[in-house]
Amino acid sequence: MTSNEIILAFVEAINAHDVSRLGKLMTNDHTFVDPYGSEVTGREPMLAGWRGYFEWFPDYQIEVNEIFENENEFGMFGFAGGSFKGNADRNGVSPQRGRRSCARDKLRCGRSLPTRRFPSRQCPQVIEMLLTGCG
Repeated sequence: MTSNEIILAFVEAINAHDVSRLGKLMTNDHTFVDPYGSEVTGREPMLAGWRGYFEWFPDYQIEVNEIFENENEFGMFGFAGGSFKGNADRNGVSPQRGRRSCARDKLRCGRSLPTRRFPSRQCPQVIEMLLTGCG
């Protein structure tokens, strides 16, 4: 698989809530960094996290509108949303942006970035930041 195919397969696995397939797409030392800087490292802790997240948001979906690639680093822009415990009154969709990197034909690192809005004139700086690596 190419790095781009890995990223797209990861998105498909998330939207299918297929935790097993997510695991096959992660390296053993996969690291996820949330928008607040908290890190989770390791495939098994990440899979437990995805299981819990899909229980909380049973209709969670992501939509990737743009992907910017620089070798094995990717900047992704789109939307994510779902309803908490399936309660339609507690539903939300928010803009998302993140950075991903691949190694050994698997996803090595994922970083979700804060979703505060930024002026369009800052887009080049944001894209550059996204593509500089995970870590």
